[in-house]
Amino acid sequence: MSSRISCVGSPDTRTQLLDLPLEIIKEILGELPSEALHVCLSVHPTLAKIVRDSFFLNRHTRKELHLPDDDVRFEMLPECFSPLLELWYLTNAAATRKRSPNQLRPVLSRNSLFFPLVSFKHSLQTWLVQAGAADLTGHSNNNNNVNNKSSNSAENDCISINMCNSNNWPVSTLPQEAGVGAGALAEACHMLLMHKPSGLPNFASRVITKLSLALPDFLERTLYTQHLTFHRGSPVTLAHTWETFLQPQLRARQSPCSVKPRFSLEIVFGQTDVEESSLRLDAMIILFDTESWVLWIGTVAPFPACKHGGTLTLKTLDVDISISSLREDVGDIKSVFNTEFGVESINHRWMLQKLFPGVCHMIHAQKRQGLVDQLDSRIELLVGHIQAISSNRTLSQSSFTSRESYLHPKLRAVLRTVGIVPRNLHSEISTRDTLTQRCPLQYIESNSLAHAYTVHLPTDIRLSLHAMFNQEVQTTLGNRKSHVIVCETCSQLWFPKRATLDACIACWLGLPQIPVSLWPYHALVKALEVVDSALEACAGLSQ
Repeated sequence: MSSRISCVGSPDTRTQLLDLPLEIIKEILGELPSEALHVCLSVHPTLAKIVRDSFFLNRHTRKELHLPDDDVRFEMLPECFSPLLELWYLTNAAATRKRSPNQLRPVLSRNSLFFPLVSFKHSLQTWLVQAGAADLTGHSNNNNNVNNKSSNSAENDCISINMCNSNNWPVSTLPQEAGVGAGALAEACHMLLMHKPSGLPNFASRVITKLSLALPDFLERTLYTQHLTFHRGSPVTLAHTWETFLQPQLRARQSPCSVKPRFSLEIVFGQTDVEESSLRLDAMIILFDTESWVLWIGTVAPFPACKHGGTLTLKTLDVDISISSLREDVGDIKSVFNTEFGVESINHRWMLQKLFPGVCHMIHAQKRQGLVDQLDSRIELLVGHIQAISSNRTLSQSSFTSRESYLHPKLRAVLRTVGIVPRNLHSEISTRDTLTQRCPLQYIESNSLAHAYTVHLPTDIRLSLHAMFNQEVQTTLGNRKSHVIVCETCSQLWFPKRATLDACIACWLGLPQIPVSLWPYHALVKALEVVDSALEACAGLSQ
């Protein structure tokens, strides 16, 4: 990929990228996705300087998030995002790369400059799909077509097909014998996430994106709610609140949404924290029009009635509102998030009925063991190649003493690929303890140890892989919400209590090496890529 970026065309092409005027280079880089810009950082200092420029980053952020507002800046992205949403991005990206290994887009790591942007964008797209905003039924994205809708269609249809709706797709219970496996679901889910929802116009998507930037907890908190659905027109589940309270209030204010909003978003949270309201649920309604939107937060009765209970806030805001002003105006929303959502307060099995994190859980449950088996077989194959190359590469006794053996320089590069650092030592060492004390493993080039290090090579490669990915594995296993997806034991619990999860986390993180069977899917995919790179290098030496 680096070669494709550093030069436009073949070596015979006269014009190379770096020979172009600086402004043209900026325009070319401005059309690249975040993953390609990540690669540019290591291609050439000139490209890295352009990409890291704040003006360039701000413009790229606006392009990626489809926000034309000048106040949108790269620094507004959350520095620390939800561990579970990060795990979902990494899992989906790794699964996509596994299906298409020749694709140019790498899976960005958490320390990448562009990880906050790609993770936020992926999470936002996940939220829109789960809320039913991914329209696959042929609705147009043209705002004018909203009014031209056929009178024969339902007044308040959910924007997406039912299987994409968070309340209608029991993802974790789909039988494999019916032909619906993790691979098919992951691929279908990826297709949904890669296409901008065609049924949701720009004025509505802009509001959701700005709200997610203004309130970093908004996406995660609302993903695990009892009800999260987009509708065309007025609310359906919360119709009583709309008819008895919202519509009269908006008519008095002469709001454009008073007759019929273009779109509506309904969110019903868990039990409210308001005193003497044990039979009330926190709820939120957002009504969308082309130039303004209405935010209502209050309480409703439990399902199925969901009758209007009380109102905490009612605001009418402009679609063009700046993010800084929005942060001040929607501070009331934080009161709804006082209750801890996620695996600590909801039925885990119920949570896995949703598209997210249901598909993420299915990928780990059904496809992870296959990666573990592949990793074991590739390591054995790599060891065989290294042993064969080591035994065939020798030099004359005149150049080296009898106690020394020759390690081909390119074989050193193969060992470094898997984290092993070869080192010369002109003294005889015969104990295995000296080898195991080195981390990452440092090979000793000595005839007395030639047999020892080839015998222990499989273990040493695994130790090096553990050193490479230990931090990533611990980050995933150490968070309750992502732990309950990755840990096979905890994922089987119907009601995962906090104390149970904490005890399991402490148990695994206390080990010097976490078993590969517990590694998250994306870490296994990356480990396989490391071993495969070493195998390719070995194949080149064998020729």
